[in-house]
Amino acid sequence: MTITSDSKTNLYDRDFYQWIQETTEKLKTKDFDHVDLVNLIEEIESLGTSERSEILNRLATLLEHLLKRMFVDMPQEFNGWERIIREQRRQIKRTLKTSPTDHCLLSNVAVTQELMGVAEQRPSILGF
Repeated sequence: MTITSDSKTNLYDRDFYQWIQETTEKLKTKDFDHVDLVNLIEEIESLGTSERSEILNRLATLLEHLLKRMFVDMPQEFNGWERIIREQRRQIKRTLKTSPTDHCLLSNVAVTQELMGVAEQRPSILGF
């Protein structure tokens, strides 16, 4: 099996979409000897990184808006913050449905989320 070739690496650098089309076709036809494995492996690894980054970014946005909603006295902003909170929660749940392995990523923040959920219902629980 060929790890990489200059022509395929160049195609990857030159025309990513065409590289995807050719790589997909080679995989479908089981032409594994001509697959650009180096770039294929890199792309597969980056997919996982992207999903995790998305979850972490959404968690940060969720936490930011939960804190704003709880502690910033700007009632004119409440509806917008609550809309963002609902959307981030919805998107996090959607992402976790398609990638259950990422639940372990949340184990580090599960207690924080639980506390934030309780605090959202009863702000005095945090002692402020």
